[in-house]
This record gives sequence, C-alpha cells and structure tokens, in this order.
Amino acid sequence: MSKMQRLIWVLIVSCSVHASAQGDISTTDLSSDFFKTGVGLSMGGAYRAMATSTQAILYNPAGMRQNIGTLMITGDYTYNNAYDSGHLYGISVIDTQTSQNAAYGLSFQQSRPSFGGVDAKNNQIIMAIAHQVGAFYTGGSIKGYWVTVDNPNIDGPKGVDMDLGLMFRPSEMISVGFTGYNLIRGHKIEEYPFQLAGGAALTLIPQVTLTADVVKNFNTLATEDINLHFGGRILVNDQIAVRGGYAKDRIFNNDYYGVGFSILAKQAQIHLAFGQTIDPKTEIFSVSLEYRM
Repeated sequence: MSKMQRLIWVLIVSCSVHASAQGDISTTDLSSDFFKTGVGLSMGGAYRAMATSTQAILYNPAGMRQNIGTLMITGDYTYNNAYDSGHLYGISVIDTQTSQNAAYGLSFQQSRPSFGGVDAKNNQIIMAIAHQVGAFYTGGSIKGYWVTVDNPNIDGPKGVDMDLGLMFRPSEMISVGFTGYNLIRGHKIEEYPFQLAGGAALTLIPQVTLTADVVKNFNTLATEDINLHFGGRILVNDQIAVRGGYAKDRIFNNDYYGVGFSILAKQAQIHLAFGQTIDPKTEIFSVSLEYRM
C-alpha cells in the first residue's frame, strides 16, 4: 500500500470508527473489535488468565492446553452499531485430542463495518499451538490479516503477525496469564499494534471467579497507553453461568462494560453477551455456539 493510500485508510478508520476518541491517528487498531465478542466481551476483556473457551486462540494461546482430550468448535456472530452498520463472524477450533503433548488452534474472523457509507471487510486467520509443563502453559500463534474496501481508490492494509502467551496455574484457585501481541514490528502506524498484557484470575469458591487484566499499547501517541479490564463469573448451577466486566479504555477515552450468561451442557454451550461503550453510547450484541466432543 502506498503512503497516500495508507494515509487515506488511516484517516477513514480514525475519523469514522474513533470519531470521539482522544487518540492520535497512529492509535489505529484493526484488531480491537475481535476482542469485543463472546465470553471475552461479557467479562470486559479480562479473560487472559482464564482463556477456557476457543477465544484462548485470540486472548492467550497458552490457555488452549487447559481442555485436554477435547475438540472444541465455536461459531460466533456479533453486531456492533458503533458503525453505520457492523457485523462480525467467526469460527474457531481447538484440538487437544490429536496430540498428547500439544493443543492446536485455528480461527477465522471477519468484521464487516461501514465507514461513512463505504463497506469494508476486515479479515484475520490465526493458527496456534500450546504446550504444558506442570503448572506452566505456553502458546504461540501466527496470524494473517487483510482488509478489502468497496472503493477502487483505497487498498486496505494486509500483513502477518504473531502472538506469544504464557499461563501459570499453580492451583485451581489461582491463574496468571501473559500475552505479547503483534510482535512483528513494521510501519510507524501499525494496524495491529504491539501490545503486552498481563492478567490474573482468582477463584474464591468454585462458583465465583474474579479477573483483572492490564494491556499496554506501544504504538500510540495518546497521552495514556495502558487499558484496564475487570471481570467476574458466577456459576449459578451446572447449567448456567453469569458474567460481567468493565474495561477502562484510557487510550480512546471510551470505557465499556459487558454482561452475559451461558447455558452449559456436556457437549454444547451457548454464550450470549451484551456490551456498551460509555461515551458515545454504542451497543454490541454477541452470540456464540460452542460444541465439545
């Protein structure tokens, strides 16, 4: 993509998606919407130390190894009215059956926002692997992303990046997770910014878990470069889980909260989530269907 095309693209994204934000145009983050879906959304993004669903591929690939002997398949749909219209689709698979020593993950996601009447498709595909040694879990992923725009004068960005994750679970009560996102550094303006994140999960009793995450963005000129996430989960019974969370977005000055619940069965689960940004108020609706065998 030429410098002029890149400038046009960044201006469109910055003005249309983050019109009310306080960040600089170099704060562009095309990956942010993918985190605001499903279970992660319902916990305010504080999910890196849990990562028990197929969203581990996205939040912390090390977490994939927690479900040993299981094949997990999840389909996602999210509607985000922060744009003129915005839809996100995804399918993810985690396989811990094929190998006794590793977990494999594959995920494809596509968001379809509309920027001022111009339709776009933001795609990413992720391939991940995770291992376990005692209480330590390690994981890594390679991702490819490409954006197509319904405008012959705009060539959307494309690229390849990688994430690395670590999780430490010394007991069922405590879990700590760390993730490095987009470790391949490229342009000054990064569509997928370099970020480091750390999180902790504390299970007070088997039915109640509290989580907290901190994410630092190294590719922003905004005054603040650290976002905070807080969440919790309550297991009402063996069939129902309730979640809630709050994200302190200090980069774009646009906090959001999330709530949701899950209907749990042995082989199938459904996760419903709702999120809302604070200023301006925009709503996010998400549904995920998960099958385990």
